[in-house]
Amino acid sequence: MRLNDDLLLEFPKISKALKNKTPLESKYAEVITSPFEVIRFENFIKGKASIRKLIKNLDRLEFDENDNDLHCSKATTDLHNIHSPIIKKLISLIEKDVAKLLSKLYKIKLKPTISITASKYLDGDYLLCHDDKCEDRAIAFIWYLSEKWRPLWGGSLDLFNQDDDGQPNSIVRKIFPEFNSFVCFQVGNYTYHQVSEVVSKDAVRLTINGWFHAKRPPLDPVAYIDTIPPLRLPKNLPANVYLSSFINSLYLTESTIEGLTLIFEENRNVMLPDALLERVFKNALLDLFQYSVKWRKKGPPNRRNYDCADEGSLELTLQSLLTVVTSKPMLTLLESITNMKLNKMLKNGGGITIEVQKWKSGYYSLLYDENQSSETEGLDMYLFFNVEGVYQGLFETGGTVLYSPATEDEEGTVIDPVDNALCLVAKRKGETNNLMPSATDAQKSQRLEVHQSIFHLKGSPDLFQKPFSRMKPSKTFLSFASKRNVSANLTSLCSYL
Repeated sequence: MRLNDDLLLEFPKISKALKNKTPLESKYAEVITSPFEVIRFENFIKGKASIRKLIKNLDRLEFDENDNDLHCSKATTDLHNIHSPIIKKLISLIEKDVAKLLSKLYKIKLKPTISITASKYLDGDYLLCHDDKCEDRAIAFIWYLSEKWRPLWGGSLDLFNQDDDGQPNSIVRKIFPEFNSFVCFQVGNYTYHQVSEVVSKDAVRLTINGWFHAKRPPLDPVAYIDTIPPLRLPKNLPANVYLSSFINSLYLTESTIEGLTLIFEENRNVMLPDALLERVFKNALLDLFQYSVKWRKKGPPNRRNYDCADEGSLELTLQSLLTVVTSKPMLTLLESITNMKLNKMLKNGGGITIEVQKWKSGYYSLLYDENQSSETEGLDMYLFFNVEGVYQGLFETGGTVLYSPATEDEEGTVIDPVDNALCLVAKRKGETNNLMPSATDAQKSQRLEVHQSIFHLKGSPDLFQKPFSRMKPSKTFLSFASKRNVSANLTSLCSYL
């Protein structure tokens, strides 16, 4: 196994292009200069026979599932741990010949040992926007091993440009997996990239990938403050407007509220099926699909990617619904259900935020260290629309909302959307919430939701009456929230409890 000799002939051209920061396209190499410098080699290794022998060896290895908010894929252990002659030859080739080549091109002294794994992306797998910065990583590399890959299968390496704040903005270049091509770039503050979702049931995106390391000063973090949406305070409802004109009257009775309180106190979450009157729900759903609604992208992509409606463009039913759910009577109802001191919270510097959000395939929100919401505590409310047009089953697809616990000893809360369900979740300081990307096949359409947060930043030791126990929904909660029991009688449910 050895490098294609013709690549060495391209070395002077590549070196000149990097020095002058000019793009290059030649027979065996390409230099991309925007949005950041990337080198792409074609026919990287000489001889298909040795490559196919390597692939057979890789197919015998165990690929472990990697599934979290950032990515879903399969990967091996570091290939240094694999006792295979051809894999050992590959590692030696990259650590010596390739490292020497890249060290000269980038004018950087590399450490002798690399990080190297094999990765598989199958149908539905992805890697969301990130910059690869971590400790002493210097150069990232990917060697593509899938033959006859089609662009319509996805799996491209997407490169993001940056906005004025140094955050990723939009995809400006796609590099599709081409057999025996090798892609590399210096890891930097603005090397934002992702692997787009693989969307073929028969495709396997196989790569060898990793990093060359170097002793160099740590990269300064990009300064960015993720602001909280504008705060509002609850107001009285207009004359002749009542909660009962919008909210299912079942949830306005004392016995029902008592039952909901029992569930909420046990789980710190509760879902109210059929929360809105049927006509209100249907009219609001129709309003959400009006062409007059103006949607704007909510980013940046290394934190989130969804659409948010301009409130001023919403039709009458939705405008009225937002007025109701942020009103003083609604706050009183939420206090009664949750036993949380929401009014006290608002009087002590708190506020309400509300967004009308659109979620579809490829949309997500991520956990991240600088999340402002992790510094808040209070109550989150979700009201879901058009779930039936998106999901085949309540717990079968992506698109769930996950709450990461404040400590490792606790479990997170899982919310699976249900049409016309209002979900309440108590949130403590240190917890963060994110929405997992939705499976493409399951999300042909769009899910829409009203997301409201009532919170304050200061923290309140007596906001919660007792500490969280298990936050994962109980069997009772899941039964209560499921589609099959969406009209469950709360009186009998409370008797069961």
